[in-house]
Amino acid sequence: MERVDHFGLSPCPFCGGKVFFHGHAGDDNCHGCHHIECTQCKAMIDMSETADPANSAFALTDLRRRIAKFWNRRANSAGGDHAHDRQP
Repeated sequence: MERVDHFGLSPCPFCGGKVFFHGHAGDDNCHGCHHIECTQCKAMIDMSETADPANSAFALTDLRRRIAKFWNRRANSAGGDHAHDRQP
């Protein structure tokens, strides 16, 4: 069964593969349902504390929507706008 992405998740930043949320969107008690996994390289991440530090999401769908917003952000790799790229 193919997983459907209802949150517009960007591809994996490591390999460019398709990513998905674990579990089913209707299961609010699903442990790990807020984890994102890549179908190709199997990278997995839990961004729930970043997306919802106050643990204020009332439903899994709300939490996933917040996580997707953070997941889809990408650093400007061409701009060198990272702390480790800056010269003293």
